Amino acid sequence: MEIIKKFFYLENKRWIIGSVIFAILLLLPIFTLFYKLIYIEGNSFNYLWENILFEYTFNTFYLIIITSFFSLLFGVIPAWFISNYRFKGRNFLDIALYLPLAIPSYIMAFTYSDILSYTGPIQSFLRKNFNDLSVIFNQDYLQIEVLGIILALALYPYIYTACRVSFSLLGTNYIDISKNLGLSTFKTFYKIILPLSRPAIFSGLFLVLMEVLNEYGAVKYFGVNTYTTGIFRAWLSMGDVGTAIQLSVILLLVVFMFFYIEKYYHSTIKFYYGTNSKIQTLQGLDGFKKITAILVCFFPFLIGFLIPVVFILNNVFLTFSQVDFNDLLELTYNTIKVSSVSAFLIVLIALFFLFVEKISKTRINYYISQSISMGYAIPGAVIGLGLIMLFTYIDKTFSSALLGSFFLLIYAYIVRFLAVG
Repeated sequence: MEIIKKFFYLENKRWIIGSVIFAILLLLPIFTLFYKLIYIEGNSFNYLWENILFEYTFNTFYLIIITSFFSLLFGVIPAWFISNYRFKGRNFLDIALYLPLAIPSYIMAFTYSDILSYTGPIQSFLRKNFNDLSVIFNQDYLQIEVLGIILALALYPYIYTACRVSFSLLGTNYIDISKNLGLSTFKTFYKIILPLSRPAIFSGLFLVLMEVLNEYGAVKYFGVNTYTTGIFRAWLSMGDVGTAIQLSVILLLVVFMFFYIEKYYHSTIKFYYGTNSKIQTLQGLDGFKKITAILVCFFPFLIGFLIPVVFILNNVFLTFSQVDFNDLLELTYNTIKVSSVSAFLIVLIALFFLFVEKISKTRINYYISQSISMGYAIPGAVIGLGLIMLFTYIDKTFSSALLGSFFLLIYAYIVRFLAVG
């Protein structure tokens, strides 16, 4: 029996060592950036501090505030109506409100830029039929405020999903008690339901924040200078790797700050849903309240999915004869290949870490789990720069063959999306 115990003890140690090695490999791009930061000249940081850091910081946090506000607006209120009230089209809207996640945020930005442009359908229609009114709408829409609303349209389903689950789990006990205390429907929602749902709302909001910090395509197209666009500009346009590394490290510190706040919040404040809560019963709505609920739930779906999809499909039909199907098939094949291989390896590696955590309940496994779970919060620009710096440091000839390669792309996807797997 003692021999068997020693055998399993040694086996567990081997699995733990393997998981530690895997975790180090996944975190190497981040370690590389901090290592490279030590050898950057001080003049580079002075230039960053005096010229661009304030603008990047202000724009990044301003964009976060705008996107967060409208994401909460589009996500929380419809989730409340869907979870508690019965009205026509509810079942359809319950599914439809998830659909904007299917449209990448940069596609959403490109689409609305065309829709709102001078030659777009809105301004063209107004010039043709209401010329005086068209002057009011003839504005430059490539502004950070408009970008924040567009990003919110693409990202609000994160908050909607979390709130939808939370509101459904609350049951009717809290609502019944608040009504017995004489609270109105609005006060019940504001004073009872929202505080109880804060952990869920904060979790969804955290994902929105990480996506905003990671966004490059839409931000670049709108000409907004954030940390992410600054990294690419310094790295690719200016050839200033030192500034790019410094911006990457600053962005990492911002991400770690949000990550720590999220973890600390959930560790200090816990809410428990009683198992004896009544099953959620839907209340009927009539008249103006019914119309309001339908409009509030339909509006995010309309501008977040229906209008962009209709506009894109219309452009597809108009330019169908110009499509190069050979290029389209190649792009489709590459997309499916990269996504399927990445997904397979991510699930495989995630199962490995879960298996090690299952057979060995040690503190090391906890730290490994926390470390690799940060991958989703790390922007792709930071991971990409870290990987290229890493392989350049290992061997210049080897790294030049890997730049833009299938292997490096898969590596980056594993680092970023392993937490999801």
